[in-house]
Amino acid sequence: MRAVLFDVDGVLLDSYAGYREVWSRWCVLREVDLELAWAATHGRRPVETVAEVAPHLTPEDEYVVLKALLGEVVDLFPAFTGAAPLLHTLPSESWGVVTSGQRHTVLARFKAHGLPEPSVFVDGDDVAEGKPSPEGYLTAARLLGVRPIDCLVVEDAPAGVRAGQGGWHDGAGHRQHAPPRRPVECG
Repeated sequence: MRAVLFDVDGVLLDSYAGYREVWSRWCVLREVDLELAWAATHGRRPVETVAEVAPHLTPEDEYVVLKALLGEVVDLFPAFTGAAPLLHTLPSESWGVVTSGQRHTVLARFKAHGLPEPSVFVDGDDVAEGKPSPEGYLTAARLLGVRPIDCLVVEDAPAGVRAGQGGWHDGAGHRQHAPPRRPVECG
């Protein structure tokens, strides 16, 4: 293995409470069943979730609403214990992130919690298809200059695990989103 590709939410950052609050507020505003939306959102781009759970709405317009709601809950995205020490031990050219989150938001959270900025960062705007498509992980491997088969993908969401299981890597992790339990110490 020559590189590690990390998802962000649920892997490096404990985003459960933050995203649950955002989607709860959006569902109240749009009269959408929260459990339906919550089940569809993990590891996916918001526009894809909106298209699935509220086809009567315009996903791009709702993305603007979701981003505004996200700005109201900035304190609900702490780093998992051990994430910063782990990333600081890895050579910068050997790891990257692949996320459905927005680059500027994720990087602000990384900075706030002492996580180093990745040398390779692939977000939902960098790909034509979000997870479960493997496009993001394939792009990150290419940007790191390694073959996909030489990458370890660390994911937690079912769509992300499928994206990382393109038959070309070793995978680690996978848990259904549920109220956070004690995280595994990485440091």
